[in-house]
Amino acid sequence: GRPATVATLVRLSDDWVDLHSHNEQHRLRERSTQRRIIDTAGDIDTTSLTTLAEELSLIEAELAAGGGNPEEREREIDLATYHLEEIERAAITDTDEEHTLRKTAEVLGDAEQVTALLDTTIDLLDDDAALATASTAMAGYGALDAAATRLRSHLDEQRDLVSELRSLRASIEDDPAALEAVQNRLSLLADLRRRFGRDLSAVLDYADGLRRRLAELADHDGRRARLTEQAAQIIDKLAIVSTQVRTQRR
Repeated sequence: GRPATVATLVRLSDDWVDLHSHNEQHRLRERSTQRRIIDTAGDIDTTSLTTLAEELSLIEAELAAGGGNPEEREREIDLATYHLEEIERAAITDTDEEHTLRKTAEVLGDAEQVTALLDTTIDLLDDDAALATASTAMAGYGALDAAATRLRSHLDEQRDLVSELRSLRASIEDDPAALEAVQNRLSLLADLRRRFGRDLSAVLDYADGLRRRLAELADHDGRRARLTEQAAQIIDKLAIVSTQVRTQRR
């Protein structure tokens, strides 16, 4: 139950190795492991030291991977610019565009049958003279007011529908060129998805990432200078904290 000095802990650390498996003996004899044992026993807080060392390691890794040499950087800029221009040329403004284009292609691909169907439907709905006569006749009987009102409402809705169907009919033509344009657009968007994202939203996100990366590469020297300054500040802090820890270990 009596406290042990640091020197005693160092001397005993080799004895503790025997309490572990053979594969751990070398690890426990390492200086860093001995220090951890001593720091734990001496209630020495090395959290700040560890945190600063990790921050410095991250900055050094970022500096090492920060754009490579000028030739590699130029190649990355060229490739990122090329990909970004490809996406921007597609002028994607609606992430559901493919769904809309598929519906358009379906109609254009079967334009003759679709227009014939619309013509038949318009003819059936457009002949509302009998219903209009019935509605007028019913209005003369108080007991039929409610039914007459509903019939007039039905006629109004039917006439609106006929107007919409006529507009739709007028927009549909047997136009091979228009169908080819839609199919080409679908192929372009599918190619962008295959290369840059699972859907058009992901493709646009990828483009944003390219813009950020190009900005970083353009600011390579400034960014490197800022990281170097951060590393120097952390090294200064490490020196202070290391001195404090060494003092506590004595």
